Amino acid sequence: MADNVATKAATLVASAVFEESAPLLRSAAPLPAGTGPWRLTAHRDLAAVAAAWDELVPRDVPHLRSGMLAAADKGKIVQELTCVMVHRGGTPAAAAVFYTLPIDTLASAPAWLQKFAAWVRRRAPGFLWKSMRVCGSPISNSSSGMFFAPGLGGAERREVAALIAQRLVADARSDQTIYVRDLPESDAAEFGEELERQGFFRVTPQPGMLLDVRWQTFDEYLAALRKRYRKRIRDDLKTSAELDFALLNSFADLAPTAVRLYKNVLANADFNLEVLTEDFFAALSDFDQARLLVARHRSSGDVLGINLLLFAPAEMQNLYIGFDYEQNERYNIYFSLVQHSLRLAIEHGCRRCQFGQDSYEFKARLGARPYPLAGYMKHKSWPIHWLLRRGRDSIFPAAEAVTHDVFQGEGGEE
Repeated sequence: MADNVATKAATLVASAVFEESAPLLRSAAPLPAGTGPWRLTAHRDLAAVAAAWDELVPRDVPHLRSGMLAAADKGKIVQELTCVMVHRGGTPAAAAVFYTLPIDTLASAPAWLQKFAAWVRRRAPGFLWKSMRVCGSPISNSSSGMFFAPGLGGAERREVAALIAQRLVADARSDQTIYVRDLPESDAAEFGEELERQGFFRVTPQPGMLLDVRWQTFDEYLAALRKRYRKRIRDDLKTSAELDFALLNSFADLAPTAVRLYKNVLANADFNLEVLTEDFFAALSDFDQARLLVARHRSSGDVLGINLLLFAPAEMQNLYIGFDYEQNERYNIYFSLVQHSLRLAIEHGCRRCQFGQDSYEFKARLGARPYPLAGYMKHKSWPIHWLLRRGRDSIFPAAEAVTHDVFQGEGGEE
């Protein structure tokens, strides 16, 4: 949801064979030795490769499945979405997602400057907009935009990651910041040095929040909590007793309502990376791993809250929330939506719940724990690259890793 990376970065700066399926992609620099067997293809026409893509990328990685990417593309939450596949001997070995993210450099500017820029943009719409070329998930879900076939060894993964990064740099314009986003710490340890060899510097995004699920029912989960944490959840659920919650697998008709409620949250965020649209919600309804959790007032039938979820065979990803702020004070809609998403994950047999990169205190009280992420950034202009590197602690301020020992028998917290 809220993310200050892109805005702060933009403000600060004010053997492989490459085969292309779109003329906009640029040729790459020579590959490092040892990568001769690899063949990289880049595709701007997702529909043309969707079947092959989904054969490689499993349902365990829903944020990189073709249905998710198609919704991001159709909904225009990113631009120039490119699907990159790496083969060896005709066998797919890895996949990565590239895209361009437009950045409004005025998002954190003083009000007088925003007012002036609004006047200028009536005549020059591109005034003070920048962009990033990103390798990553097109949605903020604290997950990587790369997938490696399970059979690859460590050395092979390093070669492939180097190849993907090299292509990302070659694909970027000279005025774009280049960003490899939200890598798990294990990936950073494995091939981070190779990215640094290519001129990237490491940054530290906000951590993700993960809850390992080991209960068969929501009641078992509640029983495992320490008394005061269990009471908070029960109080929230009691407060929301006038709401009905439903999980929808088809929700295109609710797209206008969903985006309206989502924009309430967006308007209260300090920063944001991607911005969801009505077309995105409508298109995502066709993706068989997407669900919309809806909170309606029981008497009026009004939709007061929505929560967008992705379900993998063993994991639930809680993505975006929208709600009526005025009614939230009365019904605790936000807390109740997240708690109901946890209930649904347990009922679906999920073993993990991903809760994203915000509201750390609340999610820690549910039992979720932070896990570190790594990012890698560079710019083709050395002066701008130097500024970005020098200002990385400002672009990526340290986030406190909140944890609570909420379960009985854990730690010493009572």
